[in-house]
Amino acid sequence: KATFLLGTILGQLVAAWVQMALLVFFGIHVLGIDWGNSIPGLVVLLLAFSLAATALGTLLGTLVRSTEEAGGLAPITGMVMALVGGCWYPGELFPEAVKTVNQFLPTTWALQGLNDLGLRRLGLVEILPEAGVLLVFTVVFFVLGIWRFRYE
Repeated sequence: KATFLLGTILGQLVAAWVQMALLVFFGIHVLGIDWGNSIPGLVVLLLAFSLAATALGTLLGTLVRSTEEAGGLAPITGMVMALVGGCWYPGELFPEAVKTVNQFLPTTWALQGLNDLGLRRLGLVEILPEAGVLLVFTVVFFVLGIWRFRYE
């Protein structure tokens, strides 16, 4: 049972890494996106974010009863987190209550780290706090997800 769970989680994680690598490559070579001057910082941040996202997926998988429910919940969760996390609109435009809530979303911390790398030209050391927060999300989501997981 543990092997099945670990295999499923690792499969999702590898898929996320491949998707991110393709998006970064496409962004650089086709769209001309400047990801900053710290490739190690970008790698660490994206790895931390992918771990948090995979852990959140593990937790969400324990909250649904069917594949259909998961298929509906995942995109909605992602879109709400992107919106409230500041990925669609600058976080400064939101009311204070939303600014407080968005501190509890991985998307907020990933976006802040990406802005630090690309816009503020910071490096690996400067984005370690954001990566650290993403790893805390990872631990919390995985612990809750594994605790709720039903081995049936």
